[in-house]
Amino acid sequence: MERLRRDFDQLVENFGDEVRLSPDVYDAAISHGRELRTVGGESRAAEYLAPMLKHDRAMVRMFTAVFLEQIGPGAKDAVPDLIAALQDEHAKVRLRAAYALAEYESAASEAVVPLTHALRDKDDFVSYAAAVALRRIDRRVAEAFATEHAADGSLSPKVIDTLLHYDHDLAIEGKKIAF
Repeated sequence: MERLRRDFDQLVENFGDEVRLSPDVYDAAISHGRELRTVGGESRAAEYLAPMLKHDRAMVRMFTAVFLEQIGPGAKDAVPDLIAALQDEHAKVRLRAAYALAEYESAASEAVVPLTHALRDKDDFVSYAAAVALRRIDRRVAEAFATEHAADGSLSPKVIDTLLHYDHDLAIEGKKIAF
C-alpha cells in the first residue's frame, strides 16, 4: 500500500495539468492492480484512492479512475465515488470512470441508472464507455434500454449497437490479436 501511495503521488507530480493518459500511468496502474489483487489489498487501495476522485486536479481524478479500473471489483467500496465521477466536468474523467465501472460488473449494480444517463453524454467516447459498462453490469437492462430508445434518436447508433451486441471477451481477444 505504501508503494501504491508513493508511486501514485510521484505520477501525479510528474505530469502537468493537461488531462491525458500516458503509457507510464497505464503501465503503473496495471502493475499495481495485479499486485493488489494478488495480496488481497483491493479494499485498502479503494480507501486510499476513492477520495482522490474528488481531487482539485482533473488529471489526478482521471489517474485515480484508471487505477481503480485496474484493481477491479475487489475495490467495490469505490463504486459510489466512480458513479459520482460520471458527472465530472472533464470528459476524460467521465470516460475512465465508466470504464472502471465496467470492470466491476455486478459489483457495480447501483451504477445502472447513472450509466443510462451517461449514454447521452455530449462526448461520444463517454457515451460509448457507458454503453460498454452498462452491457457488462446488466446485459438485460442494456438490451431493453437499447430496444426502447432505438427509434427515438436519443442514442447514437454506435451506443445502441454496443448495448445490444458488445461482448467483452471477444473485444479482449481482438486486442490480443491486434498486438
